[in-house]
Amino acid sequence: MEDYTNSSIWGSYGDNHRGICLIYTNADQNSEEFKLKIELPVSQDEKVLIKRVSDLPLYKVDYERAFPRIDFFNHIGSLTIPILQKNWYTDANGKRSLCGSEIDTPKWREKYWSNIISSNTTKLSDWSYEKEYRAILMPTMIDLSEKDSRKLKYDFNSLNGLIFGIKTPISAKAKIVKIIIELCKSEGRSDFNFYQARYNPSTNKISHYKVNLDIDSY
Repeated sequence: MEDYTNSSIWGSYGDNHRGICLIYTNADQNSEEFKLKIELPVSQDEKVLIKRVSDLPLYKVDYERAFPRIDFFNHIGSLTIPILQKNWYTDANGKRSLCGSEIDTPKWREKYWSNIISSNTTKLSDWSYEKEYRAILMPTMIDLSEKDSRKLKYDFNSLNGLIFGIKTPISAKAKIVKIIIELCKSEGRSDFNFYQARYNPSTNKISHYKVNLDIDSY
């Protein structure tokens, strides 16, 4: 999300202000594109999932455009070209369907990926207050049917800080601070930002103030 100031968001997604908001840094501060370093599945060898840390783009959600119209038969991109040609785009006599005429061409690939991004980043205007960004994982031929295979880890150095909700319990804060301090020590970090959310009567929104904690003193 672009910001944290919407009270409704804290109520819906932040456990009625008892949760926390994570603050991530842009992987490339000189770019207008937002990215997050994530350990992603990149290949599979005899059912062993191989992962690698990569920059995953974050796409801004559009709340105004119409949902893209997608033709199923022209939008099968997770199968290999030989399988598509043999089982989908030719009949028993080898006659080729018009649906396969542009398969695996630059034009087809461009339209395919454009539709993937658009269909996953389009929402009704009713949701515009979320100001959301989304990461899209396309595993293609990798089997992600098991839940554990879909658990992705982000680089801890991408986490700049966190904001405690207005109603976050003291016990939860203490537990979270302990976890963060242990992570900072293991990653060799001395900088991490803790904030406390509060209601700001002058803006009628949620704001925050910094909680000064010296990581090195723990």
